[in-house]
Amino acid sequence: MIDYQDLVMKFMTKHKQYPTFVPSNQVKVLRLRLMMEELGELSVAIHEENLVHIADALADLLYVVFGTAAAYDIPMDEIFQEVHRSNMTKAVLDRFQKGGKVDKSENFQEPNLLPILQRYGA
Repeated sequence: MIDYQDLVMKFMTKHKQYPTFVPSNQVKVLRLRLMMEELGELSVAIHEENLVHIADALADLLYVVFGTAAAYDIPMDEIFQEVHRSNMTKAVLDRFQKGGKVDKSENFQEPNLLPILQRYGA
């Protein structure tokens, strides 16, 4: 798989957007605006049932999400792995909440994200 966070970091460094643990208000607003913009494009594409535009919007949204993680110095690969591990503990294939969301099983374990973040200076 492509290391998207590395690509975003290279882009941000080239454009003098050095990530910090607590980004400036300007960066925070930018990251939120970009996410809302891409989510809006995804919403339109889904409504129009345009698979090409859905794929494009999803890819753009991933770029923005990884860029936001980079702005906060969040190691998304490790964070994603831990959240995935946690999500796999809640799967009860025959139990769903309203709306189709998987119901948490009695074996569910919350993701343990703080130790990961602490290893990176949080």
